[in-house]
Formats: sequence, structure tokens, C-alpha cells
Amino acid sequence: MKKIGVISIRFLLLSLTVASNLLQAQTCQNNKLCLETQSCKNVRTRIDEVQTALDDCCASLTSRCQAISACVGNCDKGTAIDQDFMNNEFPQIGQPGLYCLIESVTGELGIDANDVIINMNNFVITSTAINCISAIDVDHLSILGNGVLENASNAALSLTNCTDVIVDTILFQNNNDGIQTSTVNGFVVRNSNFQNCTNNAISLNGVLNGVGRSCLIDAGSDQSVVVDASSSNISFDSVLVRGSTNDNWLVDGQNCTFLNCTAHEGTNGFTFGASASDCYCRQCNAYQNSADGFVVTGTKLILSDCLSLNNTGTGFVVNSVDSCLQNCAAKENGGNGFAVNGTQNYIHATIALANSASGYAVGGTDPVLLSNYAEANGTNYSGITDPIVTYTISNGLFSPIDFPSIWQNIDAQP
Repeated sequence: MKKIGVISIRFLLLSLTVASNLLQAQTCQNNKLCLETQSCKNVRTRIDEVQTALDDCCASLTSRCQAISACVGNCDKGTAIDQDFMNNEFPQIGQPGLYCLIESVTGELGIDANDVIINMNNFVITSTAINCISAIDVDHLSILGNGVLENASNAALSLTNCTDVIVDTILFQNNNDGIQTSTVNGFVVRNSNFQNCTNNAISLNGVLNGVGRSCLIDAGSDQSVVVDASSSNISFDSVLVRGSTNDNWLVDGQNCTFLNCTAHEGTNGFTFGASASDCYCRQCNAYQNSADGFVVTGTKLILSDCLSLNNTGTGFVVNSVDSCLQNCAAKENGGNGFAVNGTQNYIHATIALANSASGYAVGGTDPVLLSNYAEANGTNYSGITDPIVTYTISNGLFSPIDFPSIWQNIDAQP
């Protein structure tokens, strides 16, 4: 790798200059590049609105989960679940109410009633059948209480045709799937961990309005989190995924939001498939994956403030249509920093630093690159010659000393 000079101060000065240029009145309203810059500036406002809505939603969920926890605090008020209860005819739960484990049990707990709360009460359900817990045609189901669901040959938790499900503070371990859904409207999993899933940790199929928050997925699975093409309005916040043998995240849904999420030590980090559309990914990190950090296909996807670091392949693979990457960074990846193909994709105010191949490898149809920075890559830019301005760096300073205009891409050379 080429030696990297004094970067932090230089980047700070560059950022301040670009910010100053953004505030100045421009006289190029008829210039396509300036218009595209204004378009990309709107991306942050749109994502801010999404994050505010998600924060409001999660605050409501936290309040609701606290209320449920207070309700289940006294197991004397509920129906006890012991091994004798598990040995009853399946499905064992056929009436609304609070159910509380009083010992660790084996078998599959079936739910065939609305308005059910299950307090795991720090105990374990070990599957000797297909699932640990299954629910079909159920509304208003809550499962919480620091319990463990393990050894399911199908899924630790299987949900079919359900509405309004909350899973809080559960450990899923040694299952084929952790959570498996089919046609669910309103689903939340939070404060839960997933370990050693054979297939998927979380598989969302036909889910409308789903939230995952503050989870750790240490899966060793095929794909850790799967959002299929029939799912929409899905949000994940502060979820760390690592160790998948294929994709850490595989997303084909619509209107999905990912905030502060991580993909680590899998094959691909985040993969947005061909059916993914109108998805937002902000402040997410992909690092030390054995293939690519972010694979962006689909349509109208926005990635902002994301980092792709030290992946074996390319940092950001962009094969999408009408998507935008803004304020993202690709550093020390084994392939390209940004590989831009597809149609009408916008790469704005990003950084490619010390990647083995090209910082920006550009192809496809009508790509627009604005205000990007490349330094110490195998080749800083390939497939694009304009608008690029080349600067020579000596002792951490640019030469010539004046900074580029708002829309030029910087090719920093030692």
C-alpha cells in the first residue's frame, strides 16, 4: 500500500471548504452537475426524516415493552408452564392471558389464541420437534423474559399469519432458523441475541411493518438476516451481524431502513438484491468480510455515512438504478473502493483511501460523481476523466494550494 500522509487535518480543511462552497450562492443553475449536487443534498434531509420516525416508533415500543414487563413481573398471576403443561395436546395455549415458565422444558409450545404473553422467566425451551414456539393466525403475541430457545430443526420461533408480535430479550441458539415468519403484520424483535443458526438467524417473509433493534447475531449461518421481496416497511437499528457463510444481510424488500448496523466477518456484508427498492442505509459499517462490503443492486437506494473497511473484495459494488451514495468511505479493501455500474447512479462526497485496485472504477450508464476524494489506491480513478482535478501532496499539503470547486473529484497524488 502507498504511504498515507497527514490525513485528518487535510480532510477537515477540505470538508470545511466544501461546506463553505455549499453555502455560497452558485451561478450555475443550468449546470447539470450543480443540479445533481442539490439533489444529493436533499438525501440527508430525507434520511433525517426517516430516522426521526424510527426513533419515535422505538420510543413507543420501549414504553410498551416496559408496560408488558411490569405486567409479567409476578408469575403467580399467570398460568404456569412446566413439563406437564408441555406434554398436553398441541397446541397447548388456546386461551388469552399470561403464561409463565416455572422450569426449563422440552418440546414445542403451540399458540392458538390472541392476546397471549409468554414470560420465559429465565428458563429454556429445548425443541425435540420442529420448533420451540409456533403461532398460527394469532394477534397480539409477546414473548419476553430473558429466556432461551434452542435446538429447533426448523425455527426457534415460527410465525404464520400473525399480527402485532413483540420478542424482547431472548437468546436463540443452535437452531436451523432463529425466527421464521410468513405473512406477519407488525413484528418487533429487540435486545435479543442469535448464536449458531444453521440457515438464517432472522428470516422475514411477507412481513409488513417490522422492527429489529439492539440485537447481536453471531450466526455462523448461510444468511443471517433475510428480508424477502414480499416484505416492506422494515427497519433495523443497532444490529450487529457477523460470521455468515454467505451474506450477513440479504435484502430484497421495499422501504427498508438500516441505521447504525454492522456486517462483520461474513462473505458479503450488506447485499441489496434486484427487488430491493426505496431503501435507506445510514451509518452502517461492513468490515473484514471475505467478499464485498456493500453490494447495491435494486432501485432508488440511498447509502449515507457508511464505511466499508478491509474487506477482501470491493468496498461498494453499485449495480443499481437511480441510487445515491453520499458521505461514504471505502478504505483498505482488497478490490476497488467503489465499483460503479448500473444506470444513473450518483456518488457524492465520498472517500476512497488505500484500496488495492481502483478507488473509483466507473462504468454503466450516465453515472454522476461529484465532490469525491481518492488517495493512495492502486489507481485512484478508472473509467472517468471528468470532472477530476489532480493535486500533488507534499508534507500533508495540497499543491496547488487552492481547493477545487464544489463538483470536482480530487485525485490526490504523492
